[in-house]
Amino acid sequence: MRKNIVLSWDAETGMVYDARDTYVGCNLNLVSTGDAEASTRTPIDDLVKLRNAGFTTDEIIELKRKELI
Repeated sequence: MRKNIVLSWDAETGMVYDARDTYVGCNLNLVSTGDAEASTRTPIDDLVKLRNAGFTTDEIIELKRKELI
């Protein structure tokens, strides 16, 4: 079973530590799940601009589902 956990990562050295500050490993190519999610989100400002341009909420949701925004 997979579980999400929080680790500390030093981007300069690549060293990874757990909550007890125990060394877990080393990896210079880690990507934070927060960073990955942020890159797929539509900024709020862009959604407000669409709303101000006359798009309805349902139209904006449909554009998001079709991955057009």
